[in-house]
Amino acid sequence: MVGFTDSYWVSDLDDQKYTGRYVFTLGSRPITWACKKQSVIFLSSAEAKYRPTIKASKEAMWLRQILSKFGFQHQHLTTLWCDNQSAIQLCKYPMQHQRRKHIELHMHFIKKIIHYHVLEVIYFLAEDQVADIFSKTLT
Repeated sequence: MVGFTDSYWVSDLDDQKYTGRYVFTLGSRPITWACKKQSVIFLSSAEAKYRPTIKASKEAMWLRQILSKFGFQHQHLTTLWCDNQSAIQLCKYPMQHQRRKHIELHMHFIKKIIHYHVLEVIYFLAEDQVADIFSKTLT
């Protein structure tokens, strides 16, 4: 199972809110996805990318539980692809960023799942973003 997470920062110029999105695939087929305009305003692209990554990690944990009930054995950790290096650093080391204390503490559980080798968050180029299909016009 592989996930892709992204956000479109300041997608609405009127209210300055962003749209977060993620998609999970099993093999080459999408099995779940979400695209939602968020209710908060962030001051940086790192924070705007961090929030959907947290939501996607929660979805990944739920999917792993559901799939295991159907007899699917997880041989490997779940990979979550993100196109923002700062958001990945926030996932791995949230407490080392003193300027980010305003980010809710409940969101820092991702560090624990990474530590226990259930999930990994990996960087990839924005041009390869699978989740763009939910909010951007494609060529």
